[in-house]
Amino acid sequence: MDEKFKGQTGAQITRKIVIELLIGIGLMALLALIVFGFLDYIHEGIVGIGKMG
Repeated sequence: MDEKFKGQTGAQITRKIVIELLIGIGLMALLALIVFGFLDYIHEGIVGIGKMG
């Protein structure tokens, strides 16, 4: 086991891992939304320019 886990119960370790996973997944989802929103915005801009020309 890792040094930082020494002296903790299994429940505390599990809760810590679950919380870290949830935070990680949340951040990844947020990043994905920002990236896809940005790409969609760029695509709309390109289509808009194409329609004008």
